[in-house]
Amino acid sequence: MVYQPAVYTRLTRPLLKGVFRGIFRLLGYVKITGLENIPRSQAYIVAINHVSIIDPPFTLCFWPEMLEVIGASDVFDKPMQGELLRLYGVIPVRRGDYDRALIEKVLSLLKDGRPMLIAPEGRRSHVTAMQKARPGVGFIL
Repeated sequence: MVYQPAVYTRLTRPLLKGVFRGIFRLLGYVKITGLENIPRSQAYIVAINHVSIIDPPFTLCFWPEMLEVIGASDVFDKPMQGELLRLYGVIPVRRGDYDRALIEKVLSLLKDGRPMLIAPEGRRSHVTAMQKARPGVGFIL
């Protein structure tokens, strides 16, 4: 079975991508290199260093494909951020909990060829260096 995002997600993802891309380009010069190295016909995981609140939207708006995203469930409760996560169709994860259903969903998405965005640290690191990865990402590798 091939994964198909909800109808609103298929409509809002490109809209959000365009809006954020425009904002980032207005704020500064953006040059992306290495896009030729992205596999186009198979699933993969994009692991980001989540230093700033803008890291996920920046990555998503300039990535050549629509990525599935795993995000912290507590962020869904924050005004504006939560709405953006819902509009994009982010998959919520409870930090520190083992969620078998979530792991099965992620593995199913990867099996269906959907690329995935994950911040292995499980939260913003607030420093410029990578922090220790949470064990959850290891369950899907």
